Parts: sequence; C-alpha cells; structure tokens
Amino acid sequence: MNTEFFAGTNTDKGFCGYLEHYFEDAERLFIIKGTPGSGKSTLMKRLARDCEEKGFTVWRILCSSDPESLDGIYLPLLKRGVADGTSPHVLEPKHPLAKEILFDTGRFIDSGRLNTAGILKASALKSECYRKGYGYIKAAAELEKTAILCAEINKDKTEEYLRRFLKKHIVSDVTGSADHRVAAAFTGRGLVTCNPFPDAKRVFCLKGWGKEYFLKRLTEKAALLGEKATLCPHPTRFGELNGVYFHGKGVYVSTLCPLGEPLYTSSFVTGRDGAKEGLLLAKKAYLLAKEQLLQASEFHKELEGYYSAEMDFSALEKEYSLLLQGLTE
Repeated sequence: MNTEFFAGTNTDKGFCGYLEHYFEDAERLFIIKGTPGSGKSTLMKRLARDCEEKGFTVWRILCSSDPESLDGIYLPLLKRGVADGTSPHVLEPKHPLAKEILFDTGRFIDSGRLNTAGILKASALKSECYRKGYGYIKAAAELEKTAILCAEINKDKTEEYLRRFLKKHIVSDVTGSADHRVAAAFTGRGLVTCNPFPDAKRVFCLKGWGKEYFLKRLTEKAALLGEKATLCPHPTRFGELNGVYFHGKGVYVSTLCPLGEPLYTSSFVTGRDGAKEGLLLAKKAYLLAKEQLLQASEFHKELEGYYSAEMDFSALEKEYSLLLQGLTE
C-alpha cells in the first residue's frame, strides 16, 4: 500500500534525519545530488507517479521543511529507491555502482551564468533564519517539558490501565526490532502530520495530560515483550516519541494523529494548573519559530530561482527514461 512520511524533522537539537535509515534494505539506490531549483523533487514526484501507474507500491518521503516537496521515494517490493543526497540529509555512496548510483542534476546548469552574489546572500539569510528558528524551537520544547513535569501522574492507576490495554490491543506473536517513520514535522506551515500507516487496523489518538507518559510506558512495556514496532519520533523534542505502530495487531497509537479513537489520559493526572502558563509561552515560541522557518523557505525559493534560471531541463528530460528504467526494471 502506498504511504508517506517525513525524511526528518526540526527539533530542539537541530535537524534530525532518518533518510539513510529508510534505505537500509535497498539493493539499488539512486542518490540525487544537485542545487536548489535543479529539479530533484519534481523528478522524484514524476518517478513516484509513473511507478504507481506501473502498479508498484511507493513510499513517498516528504521534505521536513516543505511537505509539498519530496526527499525520496522507495519501492519496497523491488528494494529500490531514489533519495535527495544534499544537505541537511547528506547521503554518500558506501558501495558505488554496486548498490548506490549517483545522479547529478547540477551538471545541467550553466555555472558561468549564475548570480553568485545573489546566491551567497540568500544562502546566508536562509541559514540565519534556521538558526533563529531552532532557537525558538528549543525554548518552546523546554517550556513544554517543564509543564509536563508539573503534572502529578498516578502511576499505579496508569500501569494497571496499561496492563489491560496491552493485553487487549497490543500483545501478539509478532516479534522483532523497532524501526522509525516520522509522522509529523514542524515546518514553516507549523505542525504538519501525515499517516504513515494507512493499513492500520485500529488507531488510538491519545489526548489530555499524561499522554506523553502513557505512550512512553506503553512503548517500553511492549519492547520488553518483544513486540515488533515502528516508532514515530516527536516533531520537536529530540529523543521523544509522538506515536508507535504495533505490527502484530496493526494498532497505531499517537499523540498527534487527528483520526482514530480518542483515548483520554487526563484521569491519571492531577496538579495541572501550574503548567498552563508555560504551555502558553511555548505556543508563542512555536509561532516565532514558524515565522523564521517560513522566511527560510522564502529564501530557499529565491535560491531555486537563481539556479533554475540557468538550468537546462531539456537535458534532464532526456535522461529521465533511463532513470525510470533503472528503478523499475
């Protein structure tokens, strides 16, 4: 089944990427190098459509800064993929030609005609916006963590409910190590979510105070039982989760998924009043971060314009069929 998820996310520790992890099982991987505006994302979108028309299952890997763009696609049945290997998710071939094949879109640019001064200025301004944006994200995340710590969780009551929940919805005979898929990213549009598990048989959406603790303990307990799971990293707080998918019974439990059955955890928590001010401040910090990331995306578009103006897209078009053939045949 076709699905989509993010290449990484923008956290309080900076950009955190999973692109290399997604292609660990790939037997053939085309790594695309090139400048902004040289057609990398457009190329992958077209490849994804053509592969779907050929009947292949396609994973669409979304850009964590611009959900309208792609950072990669993967055909799980063929174990073949295409990935954007440029910053911030730099990929380099470990087995050149034997497994990974480099494809440089930048070679179709007339470098002698580039507006170098404009490129350097836009790049510097973009980097400064990201620096400020990550600073606001860090502040917001710290405020959230402090607010969560203010909550007094009735651990005995929570553990008893977890025991029943595990037995009824999670425990299966499917075991294995955990992998990752990023289901939500913080972008210039704010928090953007997707559903990386469209074939889930049941979805629970955690709501209210205590949801972070509930999800953490649920994941830990399931891991002790050896349940095969896919972990969804938190969009802004590095090292934390916002969801987990259990393969055995096809159950997805998330703190952010807007769909699914609501599962309220506030009944396990007291002492919430002192945390409200902190959460309001965190919300303001996230708004400031959003403004900076949005401005960064505008400077990125300016960069794309400088490069695409000198790009020979007809030359890229001539090689498209060879790339599609290498991916599917």
